[in-house]
Amino acid sequence: MQKSKNKASSNWIIRCLTLFILFGLCLGLGFFIISGLQVHIQVRELFGEPASELSLWQQIPFEIFLFIHKDELLSTANPQEKSLTFTVEPNENVYQILDRLQTAHLIQDTNSLRIYLKYSGLDKRILAGDHQINGGLTPIQIAQALTSQTNMLVQFTILPGWRMEEIAKSLEASGIVAHAQDFLQFAQQPLRDYLADIPPNDSVTSEGFLFPDTYSLRHQENSEILVRLFTNQFQKQLSPEIIEGIRAQGFTIYQAVILASIIQRETILIEEMPLIASVYMNRLNADMKLDSDPTVQYAIGYNQAQNTWWTNPLSERDLQIDSPYNTYLYKGLPPSPICNPSIDALLAVAQPAKSDYLYFRAACDQSGRHIFSRTYQEHLEQACP
Repeated sequence: MQKSKNKASSNWIIRCLTLFILFGLCLGLGFFIISGLQVHIQVRELFGEPASELSLWQQIPFEIFLFIHKDELLSTANPQEKSLTFTVEPNENVYQILDRLQTAHLIQDTNSLRIYLKYSGLDKRILAGDHQINGGLTPIQIAQALTSQTNMLVQFTILPGWRMEEIAKSLEASGIVAHAQDFLQFAQQPLRDYLADIPPNDSVTSEGFLFPDTYSLRHQENSEILVRLFTNQFQKQLSPEIIEGIRAQGFTIYQAVILASIIQRETILIEEMPLIASVYMNRLNADMKLDSDPTVQYAIGYNQAQNTWWTNPLSERDLQIDSPYNTYLYKGLPPSPICNPSIDALLAVAQPAKSDYLYFRAACDQSGRHIFSRTYQEHLEQACP
Protein backbone atom coordinates (compact mmCIF):
# COMPACT_ATOMS: atom_id res chain seq x y z
CA MET A 1 0.00 0.00 0.00
CA GLN A 2 2.84 2.32 0.89
CA LYS A 3 4.49 1.57 -2.45
CA SER A 4 1.35 2.61 -4.29
CA LYS A 5 1.28 5.93 -2.41
CA ASN A 6 4.95 6.59 -3.17
CA LYS A 7 4.45 5.73 -6.84
CA ALA A 8 1.43 8.04 -7.06
CA SER A 9 3.39 10.81 -5.39
CA SER A 10 6.32 10.26 -7.75
CA ASN A 11 4.03 10.38 -10.79
CA TRP A 12 2.48 13.61 -9.54
CA ILE A 13 5.92 15.18 -9.16
CA ILE A 14 6.90 14.06 -12.66
CA ARG A 15 3.69 15.49 -14.07
CA CYS A 16 4.30 18.77 -12.26
CA LEU A 17 7.87 18.96 -13.54
CA THR A 18 6.68 18.15 -17.05
CA LEU A 19 4.06 20.86 -16.88
CA PHE A 20 6.58 23.31 -15.46
CA ILE A 21 9.05 22.51 -18.26
CA LEU A 22 6.33 22.82 -20.89
CA PHE A 23 5.23 26.11 -19.38
CA GLY A 24 8.84 27.33 -19.40
CA LEU A 25 9.24 26.24 -23.02
CA CYS A 26 6.02 27.98 -23.98
CA LEU A 27 7.08 31.07 -22.08
CA GLY A 28 10.51 31.02 -23.75
CA LEU A 29 8.97 30.41 -27.16
CA GLY A 30 6.53 33.24 -26.59
CA PHE A 31 9.33 35.55 -25.52
CA PHE A 32 11.36 34.46 -28.55
CA ILE A 33 8.41 35.10 -30.88
CA ILE A 34 7.67 38.49 -29.32
CA SER A 35 11.35 39.47 -29.48
CA GLY A 36 11.55 38.22 -33.06
CA LEU A 37 8.51 40.28 -33.97
CA GLN A 38 10.02 43.34 -32.35
CA VAL A 39 13.27 42.81 -34.29
CA HIS A 40 11.28 42.24 -37.47
CA ILE A 41 9.20 45.40 -36.99
CA GLN A 42 12.17 47.58 -36.03
CA VAL A 43 14.32 46.37 -38.93
CA ARG A 44 11.48 47.07 -41.39
CA GLU A 45 11.06 50.55 -39.91
CA LEU A 46 14.77 51.33 -40.06
CA PHE A 47 15.83 49.57 -43.25
CA GLY A 48 12.66 49.16 -45.28
CA GLU A 49 11.24 46.07 -46.91
CA PRO A 50 13.55 43.20 -47.91
CA ALA A 51 14.23 42.32 -51.54
CA SER A 52 11.34 40.35 -53.01
CA GLU A 53 13.59 37.48 -54.08
CA LEU A 54 14.63 36.69 -50.49
CA SER A 55 12.83 33.74 -48.86
CA LEU A 56 11.56 33.94 -45.27
CA TRP A 57 14.49 31.82 -44.05
CA GLN A 58 16.93 34.16 -45.79
CA GLN A 59 15.26 37.24 -44.34
CA ILE A 60 15.53 36.10 -40.72
CA PRO A 61 19.37 36.03 -40.42
CA PHE A 62 19.59 39.29 -42.39
CA GLU A 63 17.16 40.98 -40.02
CA ILE A 64 19.02 39.73 -36.95
CA PHE A 65 22.35 40.97 -38.38
CA LEU A 66 20.92 44.38 -39.31
CA PHE A 67 19.35 44.73 -35.86
CA ILE A 68 22.69 44.03 -34.17
CA HIS A 69 24.60 46.42 -36.48
CA LYS A 70 21.96 49.12 -36.77
CA ASP A 71 24.00 51.74 -34.92
CA GLU A 72 26.97 51.63 -37.29
CA LEU A 73 24.71 51.56 -40.35
CA LEU A 74 22.78 54.60 -39.19
CA SER A 75 25.77 56.65 -38.04
CA THR A 76 28.02 58.71 -40.28
CA ALA A 77 31.60 57.50 -40.58
CA ASN A 78 33.00 61.03 -40.61
CA PRO A 79 30.70 63.96 -39.80
CA GLN A 80 33.35 66.44 -41.00
CA GLU A 81 33.88 64.79 -44.39
CA LYS A 82 33.39 67.19 -47.29
CA SER A 83 31.30 66.39 -50.35
CA LEU A 84 33.15 64.50 -53.03
CA THR A 85 32.70 62.84 -56.39
CA PHE A 86 32.67 59.03 -56.18
CA THR A 87 32.96 57.14 -59.48
CA VAL A 88 31.55 53.65 -59.93
CA GLU A 89 33.24 51.91 -62.83
CA PRO A 90 31.03 50.02 -65.33
CA ASN A 91 32.12 46.46 -64.41
CA GLU A 92 32.99 47.03 -60.75
CA ASN A 93 31.55 44.52 -58.24
CA VAL A 94 30.06 45.29 -54.82
CA TYR A 95 33.17 44.21 -52.92
CA GLN A 96 35.38 46.58 -54.90
CA ILE A 97 32.95 49.46 -54.48
CA LEU A 98 32.69 48.93 -50.71
CA ASP A 99 36.47 48.70 -50.33
CA ARG A 100 36.87 52.06 -52.08
CA LEU A 101 34.11 53.62 -49.98
CA GLN A 102 36.02 52.53 -46.89
CA THR A 103 39.31 53.85 -48.31
CA ALA A 104 37.60 57.19 -48.95
CA HIS A 105 36.51 57.23 -45.26
CA LEU A 106 32.84 57.25 -46.25
CA ILE A 107 32.08 54.01 -44.36
CA GLN A 108 33.77 52.19 -41.49
CA ASP A 109 32.71 48.59 -42.10
CA THR A 110 32.23 46.99 -45.50
CA ASN A 111 30.52 43.82 -44.22
CA SER A 112 27.53 45.49 -42.55
CA LEU A 113 26.80 47.63 -45.61
CA ARG A 114 27.17 44.59 -47.88
CA ILE A 115 24.51 42.76 -45.85
CA TYR A 116 22.19 45.76 -46.08
CA LEU A 117 22.70 45.92 -49.84
CA LYS A 118 21.78 42.24 -50.17
CA TYR A 119 18.81 42.57 -47.80
CA SER A 120 17.41 45.55 -49.69
CA GLY A 121 18.34 44.34 -53.17
CA LEU A 122 20.31 47.53 -53.79
CA ASP A 123 23.43 45.50 -54.59
CA LYS A 124 21.94 44.93 -58.05
CA ARG A 125 20.90 48.55 -58.60
CA ILE A 126 24.17 50.48 -58.10
CA LEU A 127 24.62 52.82 -61.05
CA ALA A 128 27.93 53.16 -62.86
CA GLY A 129 29.14 56.73 -63.27
CA ASP A 130 30.00 59.78 -61.20
CA HIS A 131 28.04 60.31 -57.98
CA GLN A 132 27.95 63.43 -55.82
CA ILE A 133 28.29 62.13 -52.25
CA ASN A 134 27.56 64.79 -49.65
CA GLY A 135 29.60 64.87 -46.48
CA GLY A 136 28.13 63.40 -43.31
CA LEU A 137 25.93 60.73 -44.93
CA THR A 138 25.28 57.43 -43.16
CA PRO A 139 26.19 54.16 -44.90
CA ILE A 140 22.48 53.60 -45.64
CA GLN A 141 22.19 57.03 -47.26
CA ILE A 142 25.36 56.42 -49.28
CA ALA A 143 23.95 53.11 -50.55
CA GLN A 144 20.75 54.85 -51.58
CA ALA A 145 22.72 57.66 -53.23
CA LEU A 146 24.66 55.16 -55.36
CA THR A 147 21.38 53.77 -56.72
CA SER A 148 19.67 57.10 -57.40
CA GLN A 149 19.79 59.05 -60.65
CA THR A 150 19.33 62.21 -58.61
CA ASN A 151 22.90 62.04 -57.29
CA MET A 152 24.44 61.08 -60.62
CA LEU A 153 26.72 63.74 -62.05
CA VAL A 154 26.21 64.73 -65.66
CA GLN A 155 28.99 66.26 -67.75
CA PHE A 156 27.29 69.35 -69.14
CA THR A 157 28.91 71.71 -71.63
CA ILE A 158 27.86 75.28 -72.37
CA LEU A 159 29.02 75.97 -75.92
CA PRO A 160 30.46 79.43 -76.70
CA GLY A 161 27.87 81.53 -78.47
CA TRP A 162 24.78 79.95 -76.93
CA ARG A 163 21.94 82.20 -75.81
CA MET A 164 20.55 81.54 -72.34
CA GLU A 165 17.50 79.89 -73.97
CA GLU A 166 19.76 77.36 -75.67
CA ILE A 167 21.50 76.64 -72.37
CA ALA A 168 18.13 76.19 -70.65
CA LYS A 169 16.89 73.77 -73.31
CA SER A 170 20.06 71.70 -73.11
CA LEU A 171 19.84 71.58 -69.31
CA GLU A 172 16.31 70.23 -69.64
CA ALA A 173 17.33 67.66 -72.27
CA SER A 174 20.16 66.48 -69.99
CA GLY A 175 17.79 65.99 -67.06
CA ILE A 176 19.62 68.56 -64.97
CA VAL A 177 16.53 70.76 -64.67
CA ALA A 178 12.95 69.56 -64.99
CA HIS A 179 11.85 72.47 -67.17
CA ALA A 180 13.87 74.98 -69.19
CA GLN A 181 11.67 77.77 -67.87
CA ASP A 182 12.82 77.03 -64.31
CA PHE A 183 16.35 77.99 -65.31
CA LEU A 184 15.28 80.98 -67.39
CA GLN A 185 13.30 82.33 -64.45
CA PHE A 186 16.56 82.92 -62.56
CA ALA A 187 18.81 83.63 -65.56
CA GLN A 188 16.53 86.48 -66.66
CA GLN A 189 16.58 88.23 -63.31
CA PRO A 190 18.50 91.55 -63.19
CA LEU A 191 22.20 91.08 -62.51
CA ARG A 192 22.75 94.49 -60.93
CA ASP A 193 24.94 93.33 -58.07
CA TYR A 194 27.40 91.35 -60.20
CA LEU A 195 29.75 94.02 -61.54
CA ALA A 196 29.99 97.61 -60.44
CA ASP A 197 29.83 98.98 -63.99
CA ILE A 198 26.61 97.24 -65.06
CA PRO A 199 23.99 99.87 -65.91
CA PRO A 200 20.95 99.82 -63.60
CA ASN A 201 18.23 98.70 -66.01
CA ASP A 202 16.07 95.62 -66.36
CA SER A 203 17.69 94.51 -69.63
CA VAL A 204 20.77 93.42 -67.66
CA THR A 205 20.41 89.70 -67.04
CA SER A 206 22.84 86.77 -66.80
CA GLU A 207 23.12 86.71 -70.60
CA GLY A 208 26.79 87.01 -71.44
CA PHE A 209 27.95 85.87 -68.00
CA LEU A 210 26.94 82.18 -68.16
CA PHE A 211 30.47 81.04 -68.80
CA PRO A 212 31.00 78.44 -71.56
CA ASP A 213 32.71 75.44 -69.97
CA THR A 214 32.14 71.79 -69.03
CA TYR A 215 30.52 71.28 -65.63
CA SER A 216 29.78 68.21 -63.50
CA LEU A 217 26.16 68.67 -62.46
CA ARG A 218 23.52 66.65 -60.63
CA HIS A 219 20.12 65.68 -61.97
CA GLN A 220 17.33 67.98 -60.78
CA GLU A 221 19.76 70.66 -59.61
CA ASN A 222 18.43 73.93 -58.25
CA SER A 223 18.26 76.48 -61.09
CA GLU A 224 19.34 79.38 -58.91
CA ILE A 225 22.45 77.43 -57.91
CA LEU A 226 23.19 76.72 -61.58
CA VAL A 227 22.97 80.39 -62.57
CA ARG A 228 25.26 81.31 -59.70
CA LEU A 229 27.70 78.52 -60.64
CA PHE A 230 27.92 79.63 -64.27
CA THR A 231 28.28 83.33 -63.45
CA ASN A 232 30.85 82.62 -60.73
CA GLN A 233 32.88 80.69 -63.29
CA PHE A 234 32.86 83.78 -65.50
CA GLN A 235 34.14 85.86 -62.62
CA LYS A 236 36.94 83.35 -61.96
CA GLN A 237 38.09 83.57 -65.58
CA LEU A 238 38.11 87.37 -65.58
CA SER A 239 41.77 87.80 -64.67
CA PRO A 240 43.33 91.16 -63.68
CA GLU A 241 45.21 91.12 -67.02
CA ILE A 242 41.96 90.84 -68.98
CA ILE A 243 40.31 93.57 -66.91
CA GLU A 244 43.32 95.84 -67.42
CA GLY A 245 43.29 95.17 -71.17
CA ILE A 246 39.56 95.86 -71.43
CA ARG A 247 39.88 99.19 -69.63
CA ALA A 248 42.87 100.12 -71.78
CA GLN A 249 40.52 99.90 -74.78
CA GLY A 250 38.16 102.37 -73.12
CA PHE A 251 35.46 99.81 -72.31
CA THR A 252 33.72 98.86 -69.11
CA ILE A 253 33.55 95.14 -68.34
CA TYR A 254 29.91 95.08 -69.36
CA GLN A 255 30.60 96.79 -72.69
CA ALA A 256 33.44 94.34 -73.31
CA VAL A 257 31.11 91.38 -72.73
CA ILE A 258 28.60 92.85 -75.20
CA LEU A 259 31.27 93.26 -77.87
CA ALA A 260 32.76 89.83 -77.10
CA SER A 261 29.33 88.25 -77.57
CA ILE A 262 29.10 89.77 -81.08
CA ILE A 263 32.64 88.63 -81.92
CA GLN A 264 31.77 85.13 -80.70
CA ARG A 265 28.79 84.83 -83.06
CA GLU A 266 30.70 86.30 -86.00
CA THR A 267 33.77 84.07 -85.72
CA ILE A 268 34.39 80.42 -86.50
CA LEU A 269 38.18 80.43 -86.18
CA ILE A 270 39.54 81.57 -82.82
CA GLU A 271 42.68 83.04 -84.37
CA GLU A 272 40.55 85.57 -86.27
CA MET A 273 38.87 86.97 -83.15
CA PRO A 274 41.45 89.72 -82.40
CA LEU A 275 41.24 90.96 -86.01
CA ILE A 276 37.43 90.98 -86.01
CA ALA A 277 37.59 92.82 -82.67
CA SER A 278 39.77 95.46 -84.31
CA VAL A 279 37.21 95.94 -87.12
CA TYR A 280 34.40 96.64 -84.68
CA MET A 281 36.55 98.94 -82.57
CA ASN A 282 37.58 100.85 -85.70
CA ARG A 283 33.92 101.23 -86.68
CA LEU A 284 32.97 102.43 -83.19
CA ASN A 285 35.82 104.97 -83.23
CA ALA A 286 34.71 106.17 -86.69
CA ASP A 287 31.12 106.59 -85.45
CA MET A 288 29.91 103.92 -87.90
CA LYS A 289 27.18 101.39 -87.32
CA LEU A 290 28.47 97.90 -86.48
CA ASP A 291 26.29 96.23 -89.18
CA SER A 292 26.46 92.87 -87.41
CA ASP A 293 24.17 90.04 -88.57
CA PRO A 294 24.16 88.23 -85.19
CA THR A 295 22.65 91.27 -83.46
CA VAL A 296 19.74 91.13 -85.92
CA GLN A 297 19.42 87.39 -85.38
CA TYR A 298 19.20 88.05 -81.65
CA ALA A 299 16.50 90.67 -82.21
CA ILE A 300 14.45 88.27 -84.37
CA GLY A 301 14.56 85.54 -81.75
CA TYR A 302 13.43 81.97 -82.30
CA ASN A 303 12.80 80.92 -85.90
CA GLN A 304 10.09 78.26 -85.82
CA ALA A 305 10.56 77.25 -89.45
CA GLN A 306 14.34 76.78 -89.11
CA ASN A 307 14.12 75.46 -85.53
CA THR A 308 16.89 77.79 -84.38
CA TRP A 309 17.48 80.99 -82.46
CA TRP A 310 19.86 82.18 -85.19
CA THR A 311 17.97 82.85 -88.42
CA ASN A 312 20.17 82.23 -91.46
CA PRO A 313 20.24 83.66 -94.04
CA LEU A 314 18.85 87.06 -93.15
CA SER A 315 16.51 88.76 -95.61
CA GLU A 316 16.42 92.47 -96.46
CA ARG A 317 13.23 92.65 -94.42
CA ASP A 318 15.01 91.08 -91.43
CA LEU A 319 17.67 93.79 -91.58
CA GLN A 320 14.96 96.43 -91.14
CA ILE A 321 13.57 95.04 -87.87
CA ASP A 322 13.11 97.95 -85.46
CA SER A 323 15.04 96.86 -82.39
CA PRO A 324 17.83 98.46 -80.33
CA TYR A 325 19.74 95.25 -81.07
CA ASN A 326 19.66 95.91 -84.82
CA THR A 327 23.11 97.36 -85.43
CA TYR A 328 22.21 97.99 -89.09
CA LEU A 329 19.83 100.69 -87.86
CA TYR A 330 21.38 101.94 -84.62
CA LYS A 331 24.92 103.03 -83.87
CA GLY A 332 26.96 101.81 -80.96
CA LEU A 333 26.74 98.61 -78.98
CA PRO A 334 23.40 96.87 -78.42
CA PRO A 335 21.85 97.20 -74.93
CA SER A 336 23.14 93.85 -73.62
CA PRO A 337 25.12 90.77 -74.70
CA ILE A 338 23.53 88.65 -77.43
CA CYS A 339 25.08 85.35 -76.29
CA ASN A 340 27.58 83.93 -73.82
CA PRO A 341 31.12 84.46 -75.14
CA SER A 342 34.22 82.38 -74.57
CA ILE A 343 37.36 83.55 -72.82
CA ASP A 344 38.96 83.82 -76.29
CA ALA A 345 36.36 86.38 -77.36
CA LEU A 346 36.94 88.38 -74.17
CA LEU A 347 40.70 88.24 -74.75
CA ALA A 348 40.15 89.54 -78.28
CA VAL A 349 38.46 92.62 -76.81
CA ALA A 350 41.21 93.06 -74.22
CA GLN A 351 44.00 92.47 -76.74
CA PRO A 352 42.68 93.32 -80.22
CA ALA A 353 44.82 93.22 -83.32
CA LYS A 354 46.07 96.53 -84.68
CA SER A 355 44.50 97.19 -88.09
CA ASP A 356 42.75 99.81 -90.17
CA TYR A 357 40.13 97.38 -91.47
CA LEU A 358 36.50 98.52 -91.41
CA TYR A 359 34.84 95.58 -93.19
CA PHE A 360 34.95 91.80 -93.33
CA ARG A 361 32.96 89.06 -95.02
CA ALA A 362 33.09 85.28 -95.16
CA ALA A 363 35.57 83.79 -97.61
CA CYS A 364 34.04 82.00 -100.57
CA ASP A 365 35.93 78.73 -99.99
CA GLN A 366 33.72 77.57 -97.07
CA SER A 367 36.82 77.51 -94.83
CA GLY A 368 35.22 79.65 -92.14
CA ARG A 369 37.78 82.37 -92.71
CA HIS A 370 37.02 86.00 -93.47
CA ILE A 371 38.27 88.51 -96.02
CA PHE A 372 39.06 91.92 -94.53
CA SER A 373 38.84 95.28 -96.32
CA ARG A 374 39.72 98.89 -95.59
CA THR A 375 37.15 100.50 -97.87
CA TYR A 376 33.59 99.73 -98.84
CA GLN A 377 34.61 99.41 -102.48
CA GLU A 378 37.18 96.74 -101.56
CA HIS A 379 34.51 95.03 -99.50
CA LEU A 380 32.13 94.89 -102.49
CA GLU A 381 34.88 93.53 -104.73
CA GLN A 382 35.40 90.60 -102.31
CA ALA A 383 31.83 89.36 -102.85
CA CYS A 384 31.49 85.73 -103.89
CA PRO A 385 30.64 85.20 -107.56
